Amino acid sequence: MISLSVFRFGFAPIRGVKPLGLLNVPRFLALMVWFAMVMVHGRVDAQPYPNRPIKIIVPAAAGDSCDVLSRLIAPKLTERLGQSVVIENKAGAGGQLGLVLIKQVPPDGYTLGCGQGGNMVIVPLAFAKVAYNSRTDFTPISMMASNFLGLAVSTKSPFNDVKGLIDFAKAN
Repeated sequence: MISLSVFRFGFAPIRGVKPLGLLNVPRFLALMVWFAMVMVHGRVDAQPYPNRPIKIIVPAAAGDSCDVLSRLIAPKLTERLGQSVVIENKAGAGGQLGLVLIKQVPPDGYTLGCGQGGNMVIVPLAFAKVAYNSRTDFTPISMMASNFLGLAVSTKSPFNDVKGLIDFAKAN
């Protein structure tokens, strides 16, 4: 029979620490086998990102606010990521054509989309059938800009405030 003192590594017993008993030997051996496997496993490095051009799909025509913002950030993204960033306009059906294309591409980080209130919120409310769900088909990753809209009237109009405009609209 082999003495279990071999598993004490030749150290003097430490006060309060029980020596390895017969039931702990299998656990100790399993731990050593696991440790050996961890130490000799093959290393897998992540692939560098990006390693090809990035595309931003704009679901609107050239000159739209989404297009302008995408074209403003594209050079900075190119500079920071070291890969070219291409803007692709897919206008039509209130932005639905572009958004459906964004929905269909694989989520690999090489095709991004620019969404805005009109095509992400208003179109699904205005049309009975839309080929995308703004809540579940897209993952927002960044806000590009905030846009504040104002209500303006001609200086020749009789309205000085919103209340006057609403009163006029109700009466007429």
